[in-house]
Amino acid sequence: MVYFEDPFWVGVFERIENGELSAAKVTFGAEPKDYEVQEFINKHYYHLQFREYVNLSVASPQISESEFLNLTNDFYFHNIWAAKKLLRGELWSAKMCVDAYLKNYLLKMIELYCYQEGRNYS
Repeated sequence: MVYFEDPFWVGVFERIENGELSAAKVTFGAEPKDYEVQEFINKHYYHLQFREYVNLSVASPQISESEFLNLTNDFYFHNIWAAKKLLRGELWSAKMCVDAYLKNYLLKMIELYCYQEGRNYS
């Protein structure tokens, strides 16, 4: 995932190794193009210093109506954004949108649904 963190563009790379999730953060400076991110991964991935990922989960996933509407609107926004990226041929950006945003939003919605239905969502 690449995002803007004033005043720089930052990349966060995640990996799962031995069932453990870890992440590495890289500062790019200027906004990198898709091919530049791919080149960076190809050249430097094995030199990144991955740190243990801390998952902050809430015991009860109940949220307010406005938070739910926000979650739903963000999910639809990022779906449209990823679709536009695909149509423009920006495959890497579209994949990063799906991995960084849509998977998390979908997981949150599944957790909320399962909690409401009294099902185990682990």
